[in-house]
Amino acid sequence: VAAQEKSFANLVNQAKSIETSYSYKDFIGRVSKRSGYRLTLVTEKSKKAKNVLGYVVYRFRQKALNVLQVAVSEQHRGSGLGRLILRWLVQQAKKAGTVDTVELLGPSGGLAFYEKFGFTSSRKEAPEGEDGINGHVCLEFSLKQSKSGQAKGPKKQAAPSATAMGRPELIRRVFEVCDQNRDGMLDQKE
Repeated sequence: VAAQEKSFANLVNQAKSIETSYSYKDFIGRVSKRSGYRLTLVTEKSKKAKNVLGYVVYRFRQKALNVLQVAVSEQHRGSGLGRLILRWLVQQAKKAGTVDTVELLGPSGGLAFYEKFGFTSSRKEAPEGEDGINGHVCLEFSLKQSKSGQAKGPKKQAAPSATAMGRPELIRRVFEVCDQNRDGMLDQKE
């Protein structure tokens, strides 16, 4: 999403309101073609998206996918949406073909969440080319294959599916997470 594009202004503003609950820094404001930062919004499944459930700000570097922020709206935290976003990011890194690691700057309070997914603490203060943030740690997910053919990470935690999750699959899974009463439709509350 081009953060400055007028047709997405309402959705970007919703993402910015989620951002204020996460950080004092304006990561969404950094998104532009020139900077290389990208914004991906996660919305409910519909023909015309009306509500932002979460978002991610990231950019590709030489051998790494740098993630500045993963954010999920307060009402959707704990629903699995964050895991879906991380899985999608790892798949995007694999698609790029030149990326060895996914690096992200995460709040130290969320360390257990990222470790369950397979991220490990990095010795770096921040991903390459990024500024560190007080109270945040740099984490890495290695895409390099070990001898067993599995992505490095904890043995109990499976690496993201080898089958790439495309946009339709991501939308379907987000819909499943949001459809709390499992009726196949989203009501206003959901």
